[in-house]
Amino acid sequence: MKQVLRTISFLSIFLFIEGFLLSVSARTEITNKEVLVLNSINFNLPWAKNFYWCIHDALQKQG
Repeated sequence: MKQVLRTISFLSIFLFIEGFLLSVSARTEITNKEVLVLNSINFNLPWAKNFYWCIHDALQKQG
């Protein structure tokens, strides 16, 4: 169980960092900046809410 949680945590952090550090986009226009978070979990779980708000706060700081 610990190994599964450790793997999920690692992948989540990796995807979070990759999404913010790499500015690779399929679009050529940079007029609309959007973030799409796909998940298949219960969004009322504390870690899911924290993950969402972490992304939200980081984007708010960037404007």
